[in-house]
Amino acid sequence: MEVSLGQFVKMNILMWNCRGMLNHRPSIMVITETRVGGDRVRRIIEGLPFDRSITTNTIGFAGGLWLLWKKEDAELLLGYFNEIPCGEDKYRGRQVNINRALEFKECIDNCNMIDLGFVGLKYTWINKRPIADLILERIDRYFANPGWHIMYPKAVVTHLPRTFYDHHPVLVELNRPFPNATNRPFQKVRKWNMEVFGNVFAKKRRVLARINGVQKSLAISPNESLLRLEKQLIEEYASILLQEEEFWALKSRLNAAPFGD
Repeated sequence: MEVSLGQFVKMNILMWNCRGMLNHRPSIMVITETRVGGDRVRRIIEGLPFDRSITTNTIGFAGGLWLLWKKEDAELLLGYFNEIPCGEDKYRGRQVNINRALEFKECIDNCNMIDLGFVGLKYTWINKRPIADLILERIDRYFANPGWHIMYPKAVVTHLPRTFYDHHPVLVELNRPFPNATNRPFQKVRKWNMEVFGNVFAKKRRVLARINGVQKSLAISPNESLLRLEKQLIEEYASILLQEEEFWALKSRLNAAPFGD
């Protein structure tokens, strides 16, 4: 993830763990499940464009975590950390490994980083299994050094509702967003949206709010009926996204009409 700090004060950053790789030049990189150990780690990292790094050892042919970053006065560390520092950050599954949790805490302390905390949903990952095998964990986190805290003292991290993936989007807001006074859609599109789709944006907000409520309840008291309801709401959300796609396609045609397309 590419984060340019100190240049854009009015900036939001969204972290979302899902499959795929961004071909950018990040200031901070977190690589998990490296499956590489020994001298090979040092040789690989020396060829990468970072001047600081912390790595963990592999366990046989599994595991391995690399934290790579460029030295800056204000540093933000974010990503999917497959380690749970305390029992309250997970629901069921294997017990927290105290030794690994202490190593993780020591690593963060050595980096002079502080967990930014969060508001909203308690967990950020679900194994998407039936209730008997359900596991919930908070493994997506933001850490920042004191310089970053001084630069962005009002930053707030929010766990957003999850829809199609097993990880929740995690949003950090550096400043309160300002309302967009110039956002005035064409009257034809607004009328079509209300009459044909019953205001697709309002429906989208309502369904996301319901998903958020169900996932809050799941974090407190998981049960099969809540899992079924969550699945139904996500299917409804997918249908609304298709309606929204049609809305923007029509709006695009109306925008192009004055130019003869």
